[in-house]
Amino acid sequence: MGVTGAGKSTFIHHVTGQKVGVGHGLASHTIGVRFDGISRSDTEGLKEIAVFLSQIYKKNVQLKGIQESAQAVVDQTIEIHEENGKAKLKILEAKAELKKKIQQLQIAQEEMIQESKETLANELASQRKAFEERLAEASEAQETLKISFEGLVERKEAEYKKLLAVAITEQQQLTAALKGKAAEFERARLEQLEDEESFQEAQAEFTSEVQSLRQKLKDQEDMMEQQKLKV
Repeated sequence: MGVTGAGKSTFIHHVTGQKVGVGHGLASHTIGVRFDGISRSDTEGLKEIAVFLSQIYKKNVQLKGIQESAQAVVDQTIEIHEENGKAKLKILEAKAELKKKIQQLQIAQEEMIQESKETLANELASQRKAFEERLAEASEAQETLKISFEGLVERKEAEYKKLLAVAITEQQQLTAALKGKAAEFERARLEQLEDEESFQEAQAEFTSEVQSLRQKLKDQEDMMEQQKLKV
């Protein structure tokens, strides 16, 4: 008889030479000769000891090594039990306490995870709001740029039209001047019959002026083409 883990099964193995189950944990492998077990209460264990002592007393059987009364044996058993303590129960209580702490840690972990999720959700919402604001600002800037570009195109078109009108006017003036010079040349040709020398001078002057007018017309056309390319 002894508390769980005292070595009862090992003792039986060495005494009888038989192979018996030897536990290495907190569960008892003996039946009827243990104390402080986990499958029955302490009261049942004491009752079993009392019945055993009563039976051998009725049969007038003396237990070797017992010189005191049965009450002393029971008292000694209780004393040993109290000294050893309820190891299994204490461990079970420790396991229960540990399990409770683990549950508390799990709850705390879940709360932290939930808080982290909420924090992350808030951060994502804030980032999304900032992104939407930046997108709206970019769209507004793009619209403003578009309006500015359209205004610039309109101004350039107006400038081109103005330059084109001026160029057309100058071209008309040059054409009129060219016609005037042609008329002068015709008059000079007629006068040539009267004065050949005067006609040659007039013809040379006319040719020079005509070339000058043609160069001006060409320059004007080139300038108009450049203005058109710029627009």
